[in-house]
Amino acid sequence: MACGWASLCWCPWGRAASWARFGARKGGFDASKLRPVARVIDAEPLSAEMMEFLTRMGDYTLTPMPLMLRIATRAPDLDQPPANRRILHRAGPAPSA
Repeated sequence: MACGWASLCWCPWGRAASWARFGARKGGFDASKLRPVARVIDAEPLSAEMMEFLTRMGDYTLTPMPLMLRIATRAPDLDQPPANRRILHRAGPAPSA
């Protein structure tokens, strides 16, 4: 399964975790550390501006990129299709001010 640039993917390791792929392919790493992509999450890919922000914020705060991505993608039901997402809205007439 292909995971495009800045796409959110679901990769199992230990407990399931989300992952975003970004940056150039450089190689030179241990291939045994690669994990299969279980599924691509049906959500908007992270924008280039958001990825730049996360990179700069991680550099400034000395936070590793996997933790920055976890912070950015901790939305409830992110991995659910749009029909299964829980949406809350106000019902009835607007309150009088």
